[in-house]
Amino acid sequence: MNAKKFVEFDSQGKPWGIVSAEQLWGNVYALKYNRPDKKLSENQWRSLIQEAKRAAIAFGAETIGTRIRLEYEPELFKKLFGEIGLSKIAGRIEYQCDVAKLPSENGTPFKWKTAQELTWTAQDLASFTKKVVTDALGVDPNEKPADFIQDWLHHTEFTHGLDCAGIGFINDKPCALVVAQINKETGWSRLSHMGLVPEFRGKGLGKWVHRHGFEMMKAQGGQLYHGGTHTENRPMRKLFESHGCHVFCEMEEWSMKIERGMK
Repeated sequence: MNAKKFVEFDSQGKPWGIVSAEQLWGNVYALKYNRPDKKLSENQWRSLIQEAKRAAIAFGAETIGTRIRLEYEPELFKKLFGEIGLSKIAGRIEYQCDVAKLPSENGTPFKWKTAQELTWTAQDLASFTKKVVTDALGVDPNEKPADFIQDWLHHTEFTHGLDCAGIGFINDKPCALVVAQINKETGWSRLSHMGLVPEFRGKGLGKWVHRHGFEMMKAQGGQLYHGGTHTENRPMRKLFESHGCHVFCEMEEWSMKIERGMK
């Protein structure tokens, strides 16, 4: 995955402000910034953000996004990301919980197999993921599953591969997907995706998909679960809270499409 960092150093030569351009999948890139203890000026942040945007474009970005944390100088970052062409697309709320405290999946109506156990190929997983994301809240219909599943299959910092993707069956029909990945060094854990094919939604099955993801994280040695959803996704927020997760932060998701040749 392509990535490049731009750093503002303090007077002792230590990294201070950092903005990175990071490939998420395909031609989708994120601009990420840190939260330093020392305060950078507006122009220092502006320079770092502009350099990161130029790097993303040089890598071939067609979509550039960022997440603005609302507890850390949000108006400054809204201004600076707005200046380079990004605009708000949604609110986001993030949750955390110790993996050991997450509930079990006892009583689940699903039978689960990993994509590896099913001997699926990456193409098989992409085809099923396409069904799961159909009309799902917060999913860009223009994104291709064949692109973004590469993050699940080849991530350099997290567990990855077909055995990280769980496929849930009811009456022998595949109808649910959950992807669990952890950072082996820190125990930081995430569910990179979870969902149901459209005809199985609205039946109270989401909690069991969520809980199987918990079991997958536990099996991989996960320690701290970090997850999030769009602010408007009330059912998912209720699910986080019912499973003992607490609010970690609120954000805004900002994004832009790149027309080739744009500077």
